[in-house]
Amino acid sequence: GMPSAATMGIMGPGGGGSRPFRMAAMLTTEVGQGTFVSNEYARNPYMAWTLTAMPSYALSGDTRLMGRIDITQEVTNSDSSTDPNQVLLSDANVSLAQHIWTIPEAEIRIDGQARVFLPTSLASQYQGLYAGGRAQLALSRQFGDFSAMLISAFHKNFHSHTSPTVDTEDLDQSVFL
Repeated sequence: GMPSAATMGIMGPGGGGSRPFRMAAMLTTEVGQGTFVSNEYARNPYMAWTLTAMPSYALSGDTRLMGRIDITQEVTNSDSSTDPNQVLLSDANVSLAQHIWTIPEAEIRIDGQARVFLPTSLASQYQGLYAGGRAQLALSRQFGDFSAMLISAFHKNFHSHTSPTVDTEDLDQSVFL
């Protein structure tokens, strides 16, 4: 699984206002909790940097078309790669987001989003992923400088196979007897 990480980032000039196209860039550094474990048998240091690009285009009113792609490099000894300091591309995704309604008395926003994931990562390509989809509904409310959000989502992946596959041609057949 993904390590718990403290993340610090700098948001690029995404801008606000009435511009239809925005580009946000973020550079984050992640330090995993296993870095701070004193037991040498449980210690698993993790440090990585991630560069994220997030283009966005306002189609009309409260509807936006958005994208996201990440490039990550772990600088510690990786658990997921045999190549030291390998630079990995994430799965790209494209989303369509729409503000649906605001509950006036409670000032609660209701937003919907549909997202498609494209298998640009090595892990997804190895797993035979064709694409993934996600539909979500979010309720959110601002409280001064803070906000609270509740998200309900459904995610479905589409693979080239529906059950695990093993190529047994190179294996000794007596193993299966």
